[in-house]
Amino acid sequence: MKPLVSICIPNYNGERYIRYAIESALNQSYRNIEVVVIDNASTDGSWNIIKSYGKRVRKFRHKFNIGYNRNLNSCVEIAKGKYMKILHSDDILEKDAVEHQTKIMKNMPTAGFVYSPVRFINEEGNFIGNSAQPENDTLIPGIKKLAELLEGNHIMFPSVMIRKECFEEAGFFDGEMPYCNDWDMWMRICMKYDAAYSSRISALYRVHTSSGSMKYEKTHIDGFDQIKCLNKIFSMINDNSILERKKYYYKRLAMEQISRGLNLVIKGNGNHGRKYIMFSPIAYNNAAFTLFSYFIYMTTYLGKIPAKYLLALGKKITRQ
Repeated sequence: MKPLVSICIPNYNGERYIRYAIESALNQSYRNIEVVVIDNASTDGSWNIIKSYGKRVRKFRHKFNIGYNRNLNSCVEIAKGKYMKILHSDDILEKDAVEHQTKIMKNMPTAGFVYSPVRFINEEGNFIGNSAQPENDTLIPGIKKLAELLEGNHIMFPSVMIRKECFEEAGFFDGEMPYCNDWDMWMRICMKYDAAYSSRISALYRVHTSSGSMKYEKTHIDGFDQIKCLNKIFSMINDNSILERKKYYYKRLAMEQISRGLNLVIKGNGNHGRKYIMFSPIAYNNAAFTLFSYFIYMTTYLGKIPAKYLLALGKKITRQ
């Protein structure tokens, strides 16, 4: 018998898009699935939409908002499948996503999860691009994938299928890291398992201004979460080949904050962008780098053209 796959949809005020997510889960070509929707005390009409599916979905609703990470962990606790996918209420699965990824998980038993490229869509569902990924399916040793992930998270949530036993080995989502909980989870799994990659696009990832990640970026400096994540992961690593490059990973994170800041300056949000730039020396505590970041900070007051030049220069430095 084919293994059960749980497609879990955490929801909070997802009225505009949740029907698309649920339909894409129910219409999978792989039929041995359960669709689980967990509503985090929404205040819009999304719960009525969820209820309209009757027994076709397992549905739960918290009496009060318990926070994003705890709602994710509710998905893990409730799911009955051998494998599980977490599909945010604004994303969409390709019809054959579960079927294809289940085969990969069966054929690659040492993999804790499989991930794939995604297709980016906008608020109206129009195509805006694909995520850049390799072309061939492959099994990646856990330690190698961990090293890749330490450079930054390139795995999109809806593209991932996870072996449920991973949560027993690696633990649940960390509520102390609201911005990078997925990055933290992928790295912890890679300490225990290998990672599988499928070149077939498995999901549509919606980019829109009301998404949780976009709202967070506008009001917070996500680098604080990322530093906490790196500190946590490095406290768990005992592989010398990775530990020897520890400074490199922190410097890369610092350069990423500068790039984010410059992008915000170019988009006209200079005040928030400068906060990212001033934060960067916290990620990489180095006297020369601190002077470099201060120079960039002051240059942003000269306008968008210098910011564009510095952004291009920063990308070259990061690749070195």
